[in-house]
Parts: sequence; C-alpha cells; structure tokens
Amino acid sequence: YETAESAVKSALDAHRSSALASAKEAVTPLAVAAAQRNMQVLRTLLEPLGLDPRSVESRLPALRSALEALSLEVGSEAVKKEVEKAEAALKAQVDSSVSAVRESRMASVEAAARGAYVAEIVRATTAADVWSAAVPLGRKLAVAEVVLAELASSSEGEAGVTELVAAARQVASGLLAPLGLSAAGEERSQAAAAHLETLAGSDAAAARTAAGQLRALLVAAAEPLLPRPPPPAGAASNRLYTSDTERVKELVGGMFQRISAAAAVGTASEAVDRNAVKKAIVEAANDKSAAGQQAAVDRLESELTSLAAETTSKVLAAKGAHAQELGVAERIMLVSHGLKALLSQPPLSPASAAEVLSTLTAEDQQALTPASRTALARASFLAQQLQLAAACRTGLDLGPGSAGVLQRCSTYLSSLEERSKRDAEEAAAAAAAGTKADGNAADGDAEGEEKAEKEEGKKDGDTAAAAPAPAPLAPSPLDASKVEKARALIAEQLAEGLVLLELQSSSYKQLQSLRETVDALDVRMDGMLWNSRVTLLKELVANLGPIGAAVDAKLSEIKDEGQRAQLTGLRESAVSIYRTLQQFIEQDSGARAGALHDMSAIRELVYASRIERKSSGLEGLLGHLTGIITRATAVTQALKQLPDTDDAISEIYVMEEQVEKVMPLVRSYAEYVRLREHALGAVAPVVPPGQEVEEMPTLQDTQLQHITKAVWQDLAGAEPEDIEGWREAGYKLIARGQAAVVLLAGAVDGDEVRCTRDAGLPSTKSLLQLLGERLIKIQQLAAEALYGEGSGVVSPLQWYIMTTPATLEPITRFLQDSGYFGLEASQVHVFACTVAPPLVNDEFKVVLETPYKLARGAAGSGELFPALRQSGMLDHMGRSGVRCLDVHAVEDNMLARVADPVFLGFCSSIELDCAAKVVERQAVEPLMQGYMALAAGGGAGGPEGEEQEELGPVTSAIPSLVPAIGVYYLSMRWLRQVDSALAAAPLSLYRLSPQAGVPAIKGARQPGYRLERRIADFIAQGIVEGQQSGVVVVEPHEEFSPVWGSPPFYAPETPTAAVEDLLLLHTSWVEAAGGSLPDDESALEVAPLVSYGGEGLEGLVEGRSFEEAYDLDLQGYAPQAERQSNVGPWFIPFVLAFGAAAAVKLTGAGK
Repeated sequence: YETAESAVKSALDAHRSSALASAKEAVTPLAVAAAQRNMQVLRTLLEPLGLDPRSVESRLPALRSALEALSLEVGSEAVKKEVEKAEAALKAQVDSSVSAVRESRMASVEAAARGAYVAEIVRATTAADVWSAAVPLGRKLAVAEVVLAELASSSEGEAGVTELVAAARQVASGLLAPLGLSAAGEERSQAAAAHLETLAGSDAAAARTAAGQLRALLVAAAEPLLPRPPPPAGAASNRLYTSDTERVKELVGGMFQRISAAAAVGTASEAVDRNAVKKAIVEAANDKSAAGQQAAVDRLESELTSLAAETTSKVLAAKGAHAQELGVAERIMLVSHGLKALLSQPPLSPASAAEVLSTLTAEDQQALTPASRTALARASFLAQQLQLAAACRTGLDLGPGSAGVLQRCSTYLSSLEERSKRDAEEAAAAAAAGTKADGNAADGDAEGEEKAEKEEGKKDGDTAAAAPAPAPLAPSPLDASKVEKARALIAEQLAEGLVLLELQSSSYKQLQSLRETVDALDVRMDGMLWNSRVTLLKELVANLGPIGAAVDAKLSEIKDEGQRAQLTGLRESAVSIYRTLQQFIEQDSGARAGALHDMSAIRELVYASRIERKSSGLEGLLGHLTGIITRATAVTQALKQLPDTDDAISEIYVMEEQVEKVMPLVRSYAEYVRLREHALGAVAPVVPPGQEVEEMPTLQDTQLQHITKAVWQDLAGAEPEDIEGWREAGYKLIARGQAAVVLLAGAVDGDEVRCTRDAGLPSTKSLLQLLGERLIKIQQLAAEALYGEGSGVVSPLQWYIMTTPATLEPITRFLQDSGYFGLEASQVHVFACTVAPPLVNDEFKVVLETPYKLARGAAGSGELFPALRQSGMLDHMGRSGVRCLDVHAVEDNMLARVADPVFLGFCSSIELDCAAKVVERQAVEPLMQGYMALAAGGGAGGPEGEEQEELGPVTSAIPSLVPAIGVYYLSMRWLRQVDSALAAAPLSLYRLSPQAGVPAIKGARQPGYRLERRIADFIAQGIVEGQQSGVVVVEPHEEFSPVWGSPPFYAPETPTAAVEDLLLLHTSWVEAAGGSLPDDESALEVAPLVSYGGEGLEGLVEGRSFEEAYDLDLQGYAPQAERQSNVGPWFIPFVLAFGAAAAVKLTGAGK
C-alpha cells in the first residue's frame, strides 16, 4: 500500500503543479489592477490639459459668458432674409396656437366675471343684515329693485340667471307683507303671487318679464308707505281752514296715518336715497367682477406666455430631430433659440450646449460673419472641453462607458494642439489691434476733443478691435510631452481590451479577485488553505457566466468592424480562461479529491486488517479486503481521467493483485476457524439439544384477532327502521341519565389550551362550547323523544373531561367563566390524569431528566382507566346510574357527535362490552399508503398495480388494519372488569412508541421510546376474557375532520379544512330542509342548539336564501337559540398498535 500511495500522491502532485501553471498563464490577461493604475495615471496627465473634473463648476461662468457673447450674425443679406423669414414663420405658428387658446379661454373668463358679478349682487341683496327689522323699507325696496332689474335685463343663457331667480324670489317674498301684498283676494296681492310663480317656472323669457313687472308692482305699492323728506323749516300750510276744529281733525288724522304706516313698515321713518343704494350695490359688484376678471386675464396671459414658450420648444424640437434636412437659415434660427433656452434655464449644462452648437454644419458656419465664427469655435470647444471633463469624473474608471471616454479623450488631444495655435493667433491679433488703437489715440490731438468723442462713439468693429484678447482655452504653454504620454497611454488601454469590455465595477472586481486567487495558489501551501482558495475560485468561476453574457450583449451592439474583431478576440480569450479554470477545478476537486479520499479509506482498511483467531474477526477481515479492492478500483478510474498517471495505476494494480492472493487464504482459514469453534462448543448450536425452537408468531397471526370475533355494523348500509330503533334506544339511555360522555382534552399551544380557543368558525366558538351545546341539544331531543315534545330534561347527561395536571385549572376556569355553556355545573366533571409513564432510550433503559428525577412522557388515552379510579369518577358514574360511556379520545374532531344516540343504541341493544367507530379503508387510502411507505422504509406503499418489492410482515399487515377515529363505546360492566384487571396487573398493555427527543443529563436529546397504552389496545388485545367487541363504520365527512391533526399523516390539507367540512355539512342540512344559497362557494353555520344532526330545520330555512355564513336564525336568535364551536385533530389508534407490539417481540427475539 505504501508504495502505491507514494506513486499516487506523486502523480497527483505533478498533475496539480502542471494544471496550476496553465491556470496562472490563462489568467495573465486579467490585469485589472494594472489597468486601474493606468487609468489613474491618465487622469493625472489629462487634468492639467483642460480635463480636470474638479474645475467644471468653476468654469461654467466662462462658458455662459462665451455663449452670451455668441451672436450668430449672418454675413449674407440673402441668408439674413431667410433667417428673418424662418423667425416670422415660427412666430406665426406659435401665435396661431396661442390665439386659438386665448379665444377659447376668454369666453370662460368673461362668463366667470359675469358669475362673480351676479354672486356679489346676490350676496349683497340677500344678506341677513339687509333684511333685519331695523333696516328702512326704502333700503329693502332698493335692494329688491337691484335684483329684479338685473334679472329683467339678463339675456338668454347668460351666467347667473338661476342665482338671480332664487334671490329675486327671496327678496320679493320678504317685501310682500310689509307692503300689504299678502292679503288674500286683493288684486295686487294676486298679481304679486302670479309673478312669483312665474319666477319659479322653467320659462326664462317669462321669468325676465315677470321680474320687471314685479319690480314695478313693488315700487307702486311702496310709494305711499315710504317717508318723504320733511318740509323746509318754517314752512306753513297754505290751506285755509273754516274752523279750528277742522284743522285739529286734519292734524290728528295725519298723525294716525303716519303712525299706521310706521307700524306696517316696522322701521324708522327716515327717508332713504334708493338710487344711491342701488348704485352702491351695482358698483361694488362691478368692482369685484372687474378685479376677478383682471386676475383671470393676468393668469391667462401668464399661461399663454408659458404656452408660447412650450410651443416654441416643441416646434424647435421637431425641427431639431431633422436638423440636417433643414436649410442654413432654419438651422441658424434653431441654434439661436436653443442658446436662448440654455441660458434661461440654469444650471448650464456643457453637454446640452455642445449638442446645440454641433447642429451648425460647416456650411452654416460659412454663412456667419468672421467674428461670429470665431466666437462659435471658442464656445463649441469650451462646451466640448467641459463636457468631456465632466465625463472624466467617472469615465476614467473601469466600467460602463470608459472606452467611449478614452476615445473622446484621444480626439480631444488631437484637437488641443490646433486650439493652442488658435489661442496664440487670437492673442497676437488682439495685441496688434490694441497697439493700433493707442497710435490712433495719440494722433487725435490735432483733431480736437470733438473728433475724440466721435472715435469713442464707434460701434462693433472698432470697439472689438480695441478689446483685450480673450482667455486662452488650451493650457499655455501646452506641455507637448504630457499630450504624447496621455495619447500613448490611451492607445495602450484600448489595445489591451479590458476597457472595451465596459463591465460593471463589481464584475471588474470579480476578475481581479479571480486573478489574485489563482496567483496566490501554491502547491506547497497547507491543505486547508489550498481548499479554501479553491472553494473561493469555484465561486468566482461560477460568476463568469453573467460576465460572458454582458460581453455578448456588448458585442451585439458594436458596429465598428475593428472594435468588433478586437472584442471577439477578447471573448474567445475569456472562454479559454473559463475552460482552463473549470478543468483545473474539476480535476482538483473531483478526480484528485476522490482518489485521495479512496486512498485514505484504503489506508484505514489496511491498518485495521489483522489475522484473528475468531471467525467473527475473520469475517471482518474479508470485509476489509473486499473494501480495499472496491476502493482501489475507484482510484484507478479517477487516475485514468488525468494525464501521465500510468506509473501510479500500475502500482495500484500490484496492490490489488496482492489482496486478491490473500483473500482465498483468509477464506480457507475462516472456514477452519468456524469448524474449530463449533467443535470446541464456543458457538451455540442453531437448535439447542433436545429442544424445539419456539417460532415467534407472525404478525398475521396476531393482528386484529378480536376483529374476527367482533360485531360489524356499517351505518350507511343499515335499514332505516333499524337506524330509528337504535336511535330510540339511545334516546332512552340519554333521557334516563344512563349514558355519559367522556372527553380527553388538554393539548396546548404555547400558553393556550387548544380546546378553549376560537376554532375559526363564523360564530368564533371554541371546541368545548361546540361539544357542550351539542350535549344540551341531544339531551333535549332525548327528553322530548321519551316524554313528549316540550318536556324538560329529567336526568342530565353527565360530562367527564380528563385533562393533564397543567391544564386542569385553565379548563375548569374557562368552563366556569362560560357558565358551562348552559349545562348544569353538577353535570360537568373535570379531573386530571396523574399517570406519567417513564421514557426509555434506544437501548430500552429508563433515563433521568435530572440526577434525581425520571424523565416521563405524555400519557396515552389508555390511562383513562386508572385515572377514572384514582379521581373517584368511576364511583361517581356508579352512583349516577351510568350504564355506558361515549368516550372521545380525540379532542379536536370538529364533527364529533357526542352522545350519538344511534351509536349508543346499537351497542347497548346487542349488549356489546366495547366498540369503536371506524371509517372504511378507502376513505383514508393516502394515509394507509403513507404508513406502508413508512414501515417499509420508503420502498413500499406505491400505487396499486405497480410492481413492488416483497413486503415485510409489518408492511404486509397494514392493509388489514382498521382506521378508527377515536370514538368508543364502553359499558360500565366492561369498564369495571378492566379496572379489576389493571388492579391485578397495573403495567398491562404498555408498548413502546417512538419519542423524538428523550432527555439526558449530559448531551443533546436522543431518539428513544415512551411507554404508552391506548383505549384501542384494551379493546384489541381482549384484556377482559370473553368480551364482546363491536365495530361501527361511519361516514368520515359526517363525523370526522381534525383541526390540527398529527403530522405527517394526520395533518389536514389546509388550516381551515375542518371548518370548511363543518360548514359544508351544515349547508347540506339547510339545502335538504328546503333552504338555498346564492352560489356553490357559499356556506352556512348551524348552531348545535338549533340542530344536532340536521333535524328540525324546515320551519327555519324552507323557501329562504342565505347570503351570509352567520345567520341569526340559524344561531338560535329567532325561533331557537344556538351557538357554535371549534374543530380538532384525529388519528388511527389501531394502525400502530400491532406493528409496535410485533417490533418489540422481534427485538426481544433478536436478543
């Protein structure tokens, strides 16, 4: 072995070194770090050449100044006229759009102004303070005149007419009584009422006419009542009186007339200038209307200004999309407006400026004046320079867009030298112009001050000539060496190809990590470090897929043939790198690791192989030698996948030959040793002398033997008259108090007791409430069946609830707080099961939870029998006259029929000792198949008809087992016999049930067993000699649906499956009784107090359609009273009973 091991390791190490060298050579092009350093150097070179991203913000004012100074003056008169024509066409197009909007909007503005005017009139004339008792009649009349006049003068369809009509009716109605126009039968009163009625009509023209006539009528009626201005002071009457008596009569009569008028008007007698009042109201309304109209017009003009700008932008954008198809004049106009838009919308964008200026072609620039061309060239260069400088902020890092930035930088460097020459020429020209201007100023002395003033007044050309030289755009002096270095560095970066990939920064980091990981690998490094590096390399290589996809996408976008060819070469190089690394990883982690693992296993087998003197040891040696051959074959297959491993394979063959030579010798020696051991008596004979081996009974002999002697009854197939007979017998037991119900409860979820919480029904009832109300209903039905309709309960049905010690107090308190759901407190008995069998480990030894405390498990349902005796409930049943029990071992069966009269009546009528409710095997076919697969270790239990392997005894027996639902009938006679049997043998019928975690003092919990017995065991094993058992088959959809279940085979399909089953059952009751639901998706809940099993619903539901699941009538709030409850899990007690018993016997037999 050692020679073979050395040869194998040498071959594997040599192959690893060669493969690692190939991998390092493959990743050499992935010089990401070098490329990043070059990009940083390039950034340093370009910054002093005008491409400093940090100076972009500070140079934007210079760009703005250049753009503001840029005037696109046209030198040709013909082109200038074309530009003006294009401007006029643009203005006409914009004005047309704006005018159309103005015309459509002004109508609404005027209508709004009219509405505001009318609203002010209505407000001023209908205000409460205008119509108070203290206001003079003349003012009220003036107010009414304003409204009626406005209404009379309104035109057809004018805004505010409806408001004026309402106001006119209001003010006119307020004046009728003060003016004496409300008297019935009086001609003027009738006329006023007719006018008001016309105002209320739908005829607008008639309303306007009525308003004018009503106004005249009101004025005529008010004239006699309005106070007149007093006569001038000192004026005397001209009338001649015949006597003093006549004068006194006239004075008294006038006084009474004035008093009456004042009383009728209800106000002071001062005179009111009605015209002034009307004028004030109208002027106020006009002012408000005018102010609103002006504000609306101002807003409209503002919107129209924005619309004009927006329309201009849209028109120019449409032209800009086809700029090359336009004429010279239109492009000049387009750029001119574009510059204005740029300068009016801060912040200034160099990219936008460059884009706008680039619209002008060489032909367009020739049409400009030389000064404009110079300014345009400066502004364009500066905009492009700043745009590129901003792009260098991120574009000079490896990532998307970096290749394009490098190419633009290369173009920029080429144009930089030319720009530097232009700057020098412009500076020289400016200096020359300045010298000439100084000379002209000196010669101006002879011309005098007048000529100097004329020189100062010259425009454009002379002023420009005298202006200082503009700031240079290229660095001065230009460092030619930096330009060349930068240009060379750009060319190098583009040639290497990493930049052309334009991957995300994370992808470049992955490539750099890939290169570093491969470079860090060394065949001399520690094995753990090597494995960690290779694991990292696997992850990095796996991530090359998305990078390759990005390269393919980039390749599909490139149109330039040169770049496409270069990128294609890069892609092929990347594929080669990927294949090389993948092959390296597969061989190192696959063939090499497998070969080393097998060689390590061979080493263990070799050094564990020794010649012993016992046959058992020799059998182990043969197993080791066989293992060596198997492992050596695997090593050979792994080495064949690698090159240059022939020598190592030859050494493996030599080792195999040696092992094959040894194996026959060992076999012969083992046969000798076995014969020797037998001769010396060291090995017990198969059959002891003089004895016959007692064969262990098969499971077929022991399974469900009681079933062959039991009474079977399928309720679904029974005759209706038999069903009714059994029901009557059951009613008698219930009505006479001879039957009792036992519930096994106490499961918890955290701190909550399951049977006391909301089970999810529309009525939010708990499981206990559901069962309690069913008990109330069944004892009521039993009493009426035995003693007549309306009879009360004579002998209450006893309800016994067995809990755990931990849940005794919570369940008792819950029942007390709930008033026992209407039951008498004396008929509900809660007691705890204190039996807690110990747990055992997988070696069948009792375990300790603490150094001084046994570990104990949960009690099975079979502990009901000792618990009844210990709690005194067995004696209580005897004193209460109970003859039989209805036991429910599953607390969360939502469809459980507690005290089922048919079940009780059947069992008692034929004097059964015990019985169980079961369902047909077909009803739980998936469950049975699951048990078969579990017992067979996953190799059985497949669909019927498929070829299966030979089944073991346990698996073969499962199809014959009975699926019980945890509901049992127990007679008191049989119960006392069981109690006596347990008194004599307290540990009877305990069996081992698997327990997931058995505690231990040290270490984690381990698998083990719990001692358990169930009610089904007592029935199945026939603990009472000569007992008569029964099996009653029921429909699962009527009597069985768990809420929580017991995974993996007892779990409901959904958390709400039990609720849905109960609602579906109740819905079928309602439909059978003549009720209906709006659709197939609807369902109903029927409270147990209303109906126990679907009876008595005809009067409540016949001819009705129910929309909601929770109906008050069906909850007992109409003819009957009712509530609802909750649901629960289920299990099949019979299924595992015999399999577990057989397993224990097999284990014992093996020992």
